[in-house]
Amino acid sequence: MGDKPFTKLTVRDIANVRQALRESLAASGPTARSRSTVSHIASHNRDFLTWLIKQDGFRQLPRDLPDYLELSKGDYETAAPTSPRPYPTVDEMAELLENMPSRTIGQKRDRAMISIALLGALRVRTLSTLLIRHIDVEARLIFQDATEVEAKNGKSLRIRWFDIPGVFAEVAVEWMSLLADAGFGDKDALFPELSAFAGRKKKPRRDGSPVPVMTSNSAATAAFRAACVGHHTQYSPHSVKDAIAYERDHRPLTIKQRKAWSENMGHDSEQTTERYYGKLTEAERIEALERIDDDATGPPALYLPKP
Repeated sequence: MGDKPFTKLTVRDIANVRQALRESLAASGPTARSRSTVSHIASHNRDFLTWLIKQDGFRQLPRDLPDYLELSKGDYETAAPTSPRPYPTVDEMAELLENMPSRTIGQKRDRAMISIALLGALRVRTLSTLLIRHIDVEARLIFQDATEVEAKNGKSLRIRWFDIPGVFAEVAVEWMSLLADAGFGDKDALFPELSAFAGRKKKPRRDGSPVPVMTSNSAATAAFRAACVGHHTQYSPHSVKDAIAYERDHRPLTIKQRKAWSENMGHDSEQTTERYYGKLTEAERIEALERIDDDATGPPALYLPKP
């Protein structure tokens, strides 16, 4: 914009910004931007312009300025395909979990955070803001109460633990027992700061306000980093939903079961699961197609030449 005052913005200015975003989608090298990045830039700037034209001193600006940042589907199609973020399989994550040390409280908390994240396909902020009462060990349920935890779109949900290797449930149960023995109550954070354990003896009496949840996601990030020490790939808490979606696609599930699996992930439809999570890498896609060729015993009847 060349430091041009916002009071003098024109339709052409905004159209030029849109064109720059278009060009970055089709570019290669350091100037290239992904679809996601461009979409976020355009969205944030539209929101800003929508706000700006309502402010005193800017009401003379064209009312349709935000519209000139709208990119078409065709614009986004010019972007080079990006590789999906790396994610583990559930079995791989189970192996990493089993190999994690569990001597200290911090190490036990790391293992529990990973276990409950996988059992509920939880987003990292939801995981970090759970309270003890949100876990029902007997019923194998997680209560994502949006009035108490930070959930995407403020969505409350009763999540049944996913049917994944038993080590995840075992670690979760052990953590709940540890908290109970340390005197934590239902209103306390499921994953408190380690300082909250200081001076506690078995089943102590405790008064005062509930132990608060952590204010950042750093503990969850650190837990996944610890799990991947020495591993060929570093996974993050954001890979959890990908792992659970991938697991769904490799189970012989009925249509109803696939739908239930997606809804248990907090998705309104199977299409959401398929569109955003558990995507094949290019190598997996090619391998899957090669396997079709290897398994084929002859051309499908549909493609047989007519007599």
